Amino acid sequence: MPRLSTEKRKEQIAIAILEIIGNEGLENLSMPALAKRLDIVPSALYRHFSSKEEMISAGLDLLKLKIMDVFDRHEADSDDALEPLKRFLDLHRQFFHITTVFPRIAFSLADNETFDLRRQRMQKFHDSVLGRISATLEKGRRNGQLRKNLDTSAAALSFWGILVSSTLRWFITGGDFDVEAYKKEAWDMFVRAVSK
Repeated sequence: MPRLSTEKRKEQIAIAILEIIGNEGLENLSMPALAKRLDIVPSALYRHFSSKEEMISAGLDLLKLKIMDVFDRHEADSDDALEPLKRFLDLHRQFFHITTVFPRIAFSLADNETFDLRRQRMQKFHDSVLGRISATLEKGRRNGQLRKNLDTSAAALSFWGILVSSTLRWFITGGDFDVEAYKKEAWDMFVRAVSK
């Protein structure tokens, strides 16, 4: 098997971190579990991470990077202010299982001594994403595509709420929730609320 570059290995590890948290819970994230998933020895992971908290940060950083990339690519491809948001909503289906990390991290009582640190990381993550969504909406407002009096911060939170609430509802019902039907209806309401 060819040796991966450091950057590719870090991304591979971060994806595995998100998968473990999303599928098995934060309490099951450990160096041995991660090494087993990647089929490597645990000592290889210590070159990249010294703690569970660093692993969680790496997973969140990768998720944020992927979200920002969606917005960057689709803003460049379209003059429609809502297109990047719609594409992001559509792509949510592809990484839905990973988004279950939000409730698992935010509400986890495991390792309680680091709860405040995790809460701060989650807040920073959400602030970044909300800022990016708000900037996209602000551009559309300035270009005259969206309501002139649109509060872009409130609209960004409403849009993000579509994703977070559907993930949370799916999570607490044990998967017994039609996420796609909900997102379609919520998106239609969102478009009516922000459009001219």
